[in-house]
Amino acid sequence: MPYMRKRRDKMSIINEILEACNGGTIKTRIMYKVNLSFTRLRWYLSLLTKNGLLKEEERGGKKLYITTPKGYEFNRNYKYCISLIS
Repeated sequence: MPYMRKRRDKMSIINEILEACNGGTIKTRIMYKVNLSFTRLRWYLSLLTKNGLLKEEERGGKKLYITTPKGYEFNRNYKYCISLIS
């Protein structure tokens, strides 16, 4: 039986990005950890930053993305909702 990959929905991708950004990380690490193309990652980072779930911070000449308190709240609520339907 061939390997069947499930498509992820936007909410699960957002959850994975927010988890990857705990403590701050660069775009490349997020891209590999969440398994997204660079184009899609940029779209999600823009969306999350614009909505206050992530913040950008410059450290040592690198742009880091860090999960905000609002992002942590989203993660907690997302996990709770998933646990209700599992």
